[in-house]
Amino acid sequence: MAAFDTNVIVHVLVGDDPVQTRKAERAFVLHAHAEGAFVAGKADLADYVILGKARSAAGRTLLTFDKKLAREKDASLL
Repeated sequence: MAAFDTNVIVHVLVGDDPVQTRKAERAFVLHAHAEGAFVAGKADLADYVILGKARSAAGRTLLTFDKKLAREKDASLL
């Protein structure tokens, strides 16, 4: 499974730099169809980025008011 830098995702969504956008789109499609790129879930992408950072910080629990995100492992509703 591949992980993408936020800038790669921004280029896919915004298309502001034609060369980088094409590279980002190709990489995203390749990995999304092969081994996967992002876990499907109910929360927003930004929420999963924050949750990932919390998990990588010695397995911290993310406290949130977001009911959808709180359903994820390592997240708790306040």
